[in-house]
Amino acid sequence: MNRANHPKSQIAMNSERQQAYLNLISQLLNSPSGEEAEVLTSHPELLDDGLVAAMLEEADTLREQGKLKTANWLKNLAGLLGKVDGDFLAAIVLKAEAYRLLEQGHQQDNISQSARKKPTTQATKFS
Repeated sequence: MNRANHPKSQIAMNSERQQAYLNLISQLLNSPSGEEAEVLTSHPELLDDGLVAAMLEEADTLREQGKLKTANWLKNLAGLLGKVDGDFLAAIVLKAEAYRLLEQGHQQDNISQSARKKPTTQATKFS
């Protein structure tokens, strides 16, 4: 089905998703070496075949611009992501969600501890 047959909202969503892929690719290209997995796990909703396709397109663009080393790196990463099975991607998504929930739990615990440490002013006034 071509884009002309899609509702406008679907086209806008595809455009937004494509922009999200490009933003993630930019983060990957600008991240320090070795932190690629952390960047990917921070965006589990984008880990799909669309990301792999966007990475390959961006690699072609970089190659046309003469940035061969960066293009090859991105193409290799896309190849790795494209070869992994659904279980691996599911594990990345679950890990990212677990980190998010753990962080949320730490924040709630800190709030609870702060509330318990504050002395009650009513009790000291009548003592």
